[in-house]
Amino acid sequence: MSKRIDVDGVEVELRKHHFSKQLRLSIRGGKAMVTMPRRASYRVAAQFARSKSAWIVRQAAQSTVLSPPTTPQRNQARELLLRKLEQWSPEMGVEWQRLRIGNQLSRWGSCSSSGTLSFNWRAMYLPEQLLDYLVIHELAHVEHPNHSPQFWELVERYDVRFKQSRKNLKQIDFTEIEG
Repeated sequence: MSKRIDVDGVEVELRKHHFSKQLRLSIRGGKAMVTMPRRASYRVAAQFARSKSAWIVRQAAQSTVLSPPTTPQRNQARELLLRKLEQWSPEMGVEWQRLRIGNQLSRWGSCSSSGTLSFNWRAMYLPEQLLDYLVIHELAHVEHPNHSPQFWELVERYDVRFKQSRKNLKQIDFTEIEG
């Protein structure tokens, strides 16, 4: 369930989410959203959004809409990531089900509970060390769908420099990679 309000000329979606524990404000592609716990009232979420109006207007103006990949870019990303998965999956002893290439706005990759590995098409532009870390990280999620100590032990077993790679990956701005 969701509602929409106007905050100083910017449309803000108020969306209830069963995993939310607190109010959270985000801007993606020029669109603002308040994610809220199911038990929270829309009135409280609207007040929260209005209290952040200056930030919302500033961020919405600066927000960049990321262009989708071309078919050749998507195919190139799929081929590269498939090769990396075929390299690391047997070595790690992890079986995944499906590869998905997307145009995510805030993630390099993710792993679903069904074993689908989703990667941002821009991953094909990463340096090899960071691409290896990304693939190892997502494959580790097939075995450990969390960031538990066991998850990080598995990642470290195949990438001893994972802490530096993780830090470097977080510093890369998607909007700078347009192919």
